[in-house]
Amino acid sequence: MAQQTLDLADKDFAWAYLPEFLDGDLSSGDGARVEKGLGAGDAATNVGQEFQAARGKLQLALQGYYLREDEVMKLHALIQDPEVRVTKEAEKIAASQRRETRGTMMRLSILIAFAAAAIFGVFYVFTPRGAEAFDALEYLGYEALMMDEDPEGRLNLPTTDIREIAKYLDSYPGLEFKPFVLRSMPGAWEPNGAHVIDYEVAKVAVVKYANAELKETLYHFSFAGTMADLPKAQVGKEKGFEYQTYSSDQLNIVAWQSAPDVLSLIVGRRSAPELAGMARLGSQL
Repeated sequence: MAQQTLDLADKDFAWAYLPEFLDGDLSSGDGARVEKGLGAGDAATNVGQEFQAARGKLQLALQGYYLREDEVMKLHALIQDPEVRVTKEAEKIAASQRRETRGTMMRLSILIAFAAAAIFGVFYVFTPRGAEAFDALEYLGYEALMMDEDPEGRLNLPTTDIREIAKYLDSYPGLEFKPFVLRSMPGAWEPNGAHVIDYEVAKVAVVKYANAELKETLYHFSFAGTMADLPKAQVGKEKGFEYQTYSSDQLNIVAWQSAPDVLSLIVGRRSAPELAGMARLGSQL
């Protein structure tokens, strides 16, 4: 302000900025200049009071001057055709309604999504889920390889007494089946320990057999189930003993129904017919 008012005389400056001075909007320096321009004493005070009174009367008088609605419409018509204006206003209202509808639908969609997620979470937590399928061939084939690598760490009962093994398995808590034990094995094959594997989906009894001459091991697993639980395979028969064979890169597996509700697998590196012969002899058929 100072750059714009340097050329004004103090009196002219005072009259030019009297409203701001009376409203207290001037800096202290400009306010002092207004006071200087107005002069001292009652004259300056009277000028301020008269200006305030006149300004109030002017504001009251101006309040009585306004355009009626029809006059406003006439002014609008001078600028824009009424029909065009009405059409544009309708378009604005429609666009506003569409935005509001989209917002409502979006909020409703979010609410529905949260509700669906909450319902799914409740059902997922409280609804019992079906038991996971027990892939015996994969699980127990892997288990045989791991027991070969760490036999002491995976066998709870290291013994060569088949009667002790049978008693241990029969009395094992929580088994829903009667474990089957191969009591007769050919040649130099002898029992070498036992264990119960507790998977979340099944409990499996396992007996290890070792052949010191061949420096080989094999494993007999038994668990609750039937042959229908295994993948389909060609059925082999040996003197009334029926079995199915499976193989991998490292192991052969012979499976048979050792009891109506007990499924047995013998797993080793011997040929499938040889393993089947051991299973038949151990089953005393």
